[in-house]
Amino acid sequence: MKINILEDILGNEEKQEQGIAIKGQAAKLKKLNQQQHLNVKTAFKSYSHSKDRITIHEKIRSEKLNEIILPHLKVELERIRREHNNMDDYRKAREKYIFQFFQQKHEARAFIKKHLKNF
Repeated sequence: MKINILEDILGNEEKQEQGIAIKGQAAKLKKLNQQQHLNVKTAFKSYSHSKDRITIHEKIRSEKLNEIILPHLKVELERIRREHNNMDDYRKAREKYIFQFFQQKHEARAFIKKHLKNF
């Protein structure tokens, strides 16, 4: 009995140190708020991570374009230009050469318009 009484006393002291226990509807509301806070926190973390990955992929994309693709295309298009005297023949040969790198023609045309204006 003395042990039970001591446990009750110690248990009550621990409850008093922790503060008032939240029960019922308030406990559910508190748990819901914590869940929402956690969801927002993970969403921000995911957003930040995806933003970093997008930045990295854009950097890789621009490096490959400027260091590998455009210099190679410049050399090849100059070679094609020397082969064709007529401007129409050159344009057709240029499109044919560039189309081989793309699956869809509209993507190739957009690439030509965007990156090969000065070639």
